[in-house]
Amino acid sequence: REARARGMGILIKPHLGYWGSFAWRGEIEFEAEADRRRFFREYGDWIVAMAEASRGADAFAVGTELDRLVAHESEWRDLIQRCRAVTGARLTYAANWTDFQRVPFWDALDAIGVQAYFPLSEERSPSVADLREGWKPVLGELRSVHERVGIPVVFTELGYNLSVAAAREPWAHAVSRGDERREGLALQKLCYETALDVLAREKEWLRGAFLWKWFVGEPGRGDGNFLVDTPQVREVLQRLWRAR
Repeated sequence: REARARGMGILIKPHLGYWGSFAWRGEIEFEAEADRRRFFREYGDWIVAMAEASRGADAFAVGTELDRLVAHESEWRDLIQRCRAVTGARLTYAANWTDFQRVPFWDALDAIGVQAYFPLSEERSPSVADLREGWKPVLGELRSVHERVGIPVVFTELGYNLSVAAAREPWAHAVSRGDERREGLALQKLCYETALDVLAREKEWLRGAFLWKWFVGEPGRGDGNFLVDTPQVREVLQRLWRAR
């Protein structure tokens, strides 16, 4: 209610905690069929309960970055149907940037969700032109899936680490320190600025992005990795959003 009063919409995107068993959620898989059936049964019960508890939201993600499990199409279609029975929120799945083309059940959802950590340039200090060039093949691949499936694309995450590697490996937990800190801040800002401009130019089918990450708590919390709440990124958001 508070968010809506402020003109905001809400996507609920549950994440599985994978610590101790897998390197990250994208490696979750089960060799034994019985184990896989148990996973989908228990995960399904949990995600449906989450969807029901979040039914006041505008959108809901039925899964996040479960790359090695997306091939099990019938299980996902059943899970999506169960979620639709308990919520009127629009549904998506948050596919990792490496795997969105492999998802076989996009047509059962309302949007193609992508964790948009695409590598854009190998240059340490790329220009705007370099970053735009990096987006061209990405947009082509995204548009192709959109045209095949017939639903819009949304970036369920878009973010850049605060480092000199932000354009090369935006997904990495890398933070530039010392003399490289200023360079990292400038590159992070440039990456956000270019990405948001790209989004605006493709808005007919690429509907927008959820920025990663605005931490709850004190401004500047932690080491600044993936931090949207910096003066540099705030300036970009205020300038671009106010212009629209």
